[in-house]
Amino acid sequence: MAAAHFLNWIEGKAQGLRDVCELPPFAPLDPFELARKLDVNLVNLADLGLNAEVVDQLTLSDPSAWSAGLLLGREGQKFVVLNPTHNVRRHYASLMEELAHLWLKHKPSRLLSYGEMIVRTWKKTYETEAYWVGAAALLPRRIMKGARTLGLDATAVAEAHMVSEDLVHFRENVLGIRLPKVAA
Repeated sequence: MAAAHFLNWIEGKAQGLRDVCELPPFAPLDPFELARKLDVNLVNLADLGLNAEVVDQLTLSDPSAWSAGLLLGREGQKFVVLNPTHNVRRHYASLMEELAHLWLKHKPSRLLSYGEMIVRTWKKTYETEAYWVGAAALLPRRIMKGARTLGLDATAVAEAHMVSEDLVHFRENVLGIRLPKVAA
């Protein structure tokens, strides 16, 4: 379980994201609706103008190497590209993480070229904050507590909120809230 002040910060930032969609307390959050409200456009990988070799690398050779990316346009436009090989539950979590980066005003990573090699800068703190806030927006503490009270298991919570069971277990571990093993 994480420190109480950090958890409260995470839950507060996540609630801010949920508030954008004006959701009732226990309603599922649709990250695609949130993206629309935040004026974030979704773009297809195919529309980025990448050469076929790069697209093959990203979708065929190593599709598990990436999930999503936030791109900022020169005139302030915001775009997210999702890995087309991933399922909708993964898209929910990945999109939420990218929206959390935006919400938290994280400085975008950059691509750096070293001869034939291209590397991406990244900050572990930013990645942790964005994942935790995104996960908390999808499954806030009140939803996890409510699920426990109702006797719902991880499978039922995952189904109701369009997330993976792994994400439910992550939230269980972060919050110290144990759901029953089998739904009542």
